Amino acid sequence: MKKLLRFLLVIIIVGGAFLSLFYPLSRSSAQPEHAINYKNGIRFERLLVEDGLPNATVLSILQDRDGFMWFATADGLARYDGTDFTVFRYIENANSLSNNNTFCLVQSADGLLWIGTDPGGLNVYDPQTGQFGVYRNDPNDPESLLNDSVWSLMEASDGKIWAGTRNGLSVLDRATGKFKNYQVDSENPRALAAAVVYRIYQDKSGTIWVGTRGGLQRYAPETDDFDIFTHNPDDPNSISSNNIWGMLEDSQGNFWIATRAAA
Repeated sequence: MKKLLRFLLVIIIVGGAFLSLFYPLSRSSAQPEHAINYKNGIRFERLLVEDGLPNATVLSILQDRDGFMWFATADGLARYDGTDFTVFRYIENANSLSNNNTFCLVQSADGLLWIGTDPGGLNVYDPQTGQFGVYRNDPNDPESLLNDSVWSLMEASDGKIWAGTRNGLSVLDRATGKFKNYQVDSENPRALAAAVVYRIYQDKSGTIWVGTRGGLQRYAPETDDFDIFTHNPDDPNSISSNNIWGMLEDSQGNFWIATRAAA
């Protein structure tokens, strides 16, 4: 593998729109045919299906500890070494990716790659063996993954894997292989606010935040439930929308929330 250096801006065409983000450079100085030069010297380069990307719809991007770029697409998982793509898809093999519709990615501290699929469950890839494992919903097991459509992932500081699904939130204890599940409960105002979980984030203080269709929630470990922050049209200081799409704590400790209405 060519060593990935510095950064490369990628534009992936997604349904006529484009997504631009950084990844390290390893290409030669020769300018590719579809590079675009701007007056400020920034170079955008497009990686397309013609280049080996398995699908034009890219929902998540991750750079692993070895420098590889990973792309979760609608038709397989792609690993990019700066020159070529390696594509992982479902095959009739227990050690393959369970479903080609990949949604989200996270690498745990031990180097394993976790992949959320829809509707193939939660996959885990071991770079050392090149094999996949999978966690799926078992209707007869209340400690299994809640739902096989996994849309968001996070590794918490204690090593547990938090998975947001289309039917609630599942937290994997890797020591036992069991999930602790959280679902909507109309009789409990401190339960999960909505079934669909878009984002999960842990801030620098260790607080875990959950973004749902029903508001922003803060996990309370002492009571094993959630505080909730919702939009109030009569309060200009309330959150702008209950649809939470992204979260980030900046270097000054400010907590940014992306919603369907504003940030």
